[in-house]
Amino acid sequence: MKLKLHLFALATIVAATFADPPSDSSALDVLHGTEYNDGIGTMAGRGISGISTSLPGASLAYTDLFESPYLFYNHQYVALSPTNDYGTIAYNGKDMTTYLHMFRYDNQRAKTILGIATKTFGWDFSWVMRDLLDFNEEKSRYDKTEERFSSYSNSFGTTFSMPLTNVDFAARVWVIQNASTDTLHTTKYSDADGKKKYTYDRNGFTGSASLIISNRPSAKGFSWKFGGYATKFVYEQDSSFRDSENPDNNYKVKSLNGGKPYTFGDIFYTFGAEVLKSSSARIILGGTVAASARVYDKLKDKKSGREDFYIQGSIDAAPQLLAEYAFNKNWMFWHQTALVWTNNVDYESYTELAGTKEKRENSLIEFESETSSISTETGLRFQYGNLALESTLSYILFRNPLGGFDGRSMFTSFEAIYFF
Repeated sequence: MKLKLHLFALATIVAATFADPPSDSSALDVLHGTEYNDGIGTMAGRGISGISTSLPGASLAYTDLFESPYLFYNHQYVALSPTNDYGTIAYNGKDMTTYLHMFRYDNQRAKTILGIATKTFGWDFSWVMRDLLDFNEEKSRYDKTEERFSSYSNSFGTTFSMPLTNVDFAARVWVIQNASTDTLHTTKYSDADGKKKYTYDRNGFTGSASLIISNRPSAKGFSWKFGGYATKFVYEQDSSFRDSENPDNNYKVKSLNGGKPYTFGDIFYTFGAEVLKSSSARIILGGTVAASARVYDKLKDKKSGREDFYIQGSIDAAPQLLAEYAFNKNWMFWHQTALVWTNNVDYESYTELAGTKEKRENSLIEFESETSSISTETGLRFQYGNLALESTLSYILFRNPLGGFDGRSMFTSFEAIYFF
């Protein structure tokens, strides 16, 4: 059975190359799945990793719809992917499109996005939840201890977008609580007489906001988007001890251990230009330039007398090339190539006590410039009537077309879309 499927796939690809090309560019301007024009992905540098780097000017893909929800308007379809672990449905009501997207967020959790879109705006809300709460209380004739512990891995976000005369914009706000660092832990201890008291508090979360402006409504041959986002990681870890009988034992410490709070900012500019185009083919050349800075809060450890200040900055550039060819109204393929040039600078200064009175000041600056390896991806789309199938092709298909017959897959992803 597997052999027959591979033979069928190869036969249809070969047959499509000899089909008559389309007479207009309508075969290129279709709604794609998640793998089409998905940007740079995991190879990105510091300033690019948190933004959408899909080339403007290409056909719409799911990444564009979720980045700017008003684009969902008047799209009515259901999409499923067993390889990318997602399911999406969008349907039209009276002057409004409602959509629901469910996908695998990580190995333990799933994420849900629910939204609406009209001609004038789009809005959605997303959430991921995983909580663990523990309450503990111990009492004796000598002392009392109360402890509360919460480990959470939650994420909540909302996106709003709307088109204007010549540009559109999308604004997003989200909060992330990560179980590895953003844990809530509170401990209260007191002796029977209330003369000795100890408290410990730890809490953290990450809040982010982004804004993207593009010339999508008025773009003709040259498209761009400009934006930025900011993130604030809040982390508090305090402990204190109070002894009414021996005040010299009292202390209050804000520890440097654990997560370090920081503020992160990023601005970027992405563009795409149609440098070559015909009724059956299109070449888009563009890229992304981004600058970012992560500034860690200046912290002081009262016990050791150490003060830390740390900054991470970067300027990244990522040229990209997207090529598309429509064999006919049923078959098309695309290929995307991207490279990231990242330039990082780290600066750290800290002051510590070398003796009882002497202070030692230290600083460190480090520069790093690197061009990462080329990232390439080739995709294939087949559409018959209202059904579209998309897949990205594995290197196995190019190195050895018969390699798929030994049990290895020729396709790295598979998505099915049915339009109503």
